[in-house]
Amino acid sequence: MSEREFVPLPRMLDAAASRGACLTAFDSGGGRPEFVQASLAACRDLQAPALFLGWSGAAKSFGFRPLVAMVRSLAAEAGVPAGLHLDHAEDEADVRAAVDAGFSSVMFDGAEMPLDENIEATKRLVEYARERGAFVEGAVGGLGREGGGGGGGGGDEGELTDPAAAERFAGETGVAVLAPAVGNRHGVKGYTVPLDWPLIEALGGRVGVPMALHGGSGIAMEDVKRAAASGFLKLNLATVLHGAYDRAVKDYIGENPDRGMWGWSGAGRAAIEEVARRYIGELGMAGAAADLQ
Repeated sequence: MSEREFVPLPRMLDAAASRGACLTAFDSGGGRPEFVQASLAACRDLQAPALFLGWSGAAKSFGFRPLVAMVRSLAAEAGVPAGLHLDHAEDEADVRAAVDAGFSSVMFDGAEMPLDENIEATKRLVEYARERGAFVEGAVGGLGREGGGGGGGGGDEGELTDPAAAERFAGETGVAVLAPAVGNRHGVKGYTVPLDWPLIEALGGRVGVPMALHGGSGIAMEDVKRAAASGFLKLNLATVLHGAYDRAVKDYIGENPDRGMWGWSGAGRAAIEEVARRYIGELGMAGAAADLQ
């Protein structure tokens, strides 16, 4: 794979669809190379493509162009077909800057805007991205967020997506991917959320583009597989990766207080790789890199 080339997101999603699988999008850790290297190691060994997420705030802090350069070079070295996706950008200028920097796909999150305004803003960005070879994910409905500890307590419940609004949005904007709210929540730790299956099936019957499940850390693996049958072909994963990394690093330092960063960062990387292997294998993307040659 050339360092100048990312795989277009629609091609990755086509590969997932053809296998009845779901593509996991792995968080890039705000530009931490061990996060990217760990997921790439799992993808290389399982012959799967790698899609990386750069949350807009962290990616902007690290630098859009440096993040593009890092992911491209590490993916090329690993020999893994890869893409880089801007996640939850609410500022149109940030979306344009990421496209200009070389992100292969971008998410514009206009879910809190009135639907007409969300459609118009997203449509502008779709046209901008398309002219530059990139693709846009849009959002309708408000994703909830976990607001505290424990199993199932606290936080923002969000607002479930209306199927008619989702159908209109996808049809009028030309997005490559839609992110609806179907009971999924960001930041869930230690438990899984119940999804709204009648809503998922309704969206699958009305929305003519692939859909994304955000808050993947709080969704049971069997539920991800079931949702894939209704067109949910992309799963965003961050919280579980950060949790695995943090636990491994803390344990390593506790057991090896005199060792330095090369030891604890290696422990964290191994923990992320283990999580990535599980998702790639269970969600059916092992071997899919061959579909993208």
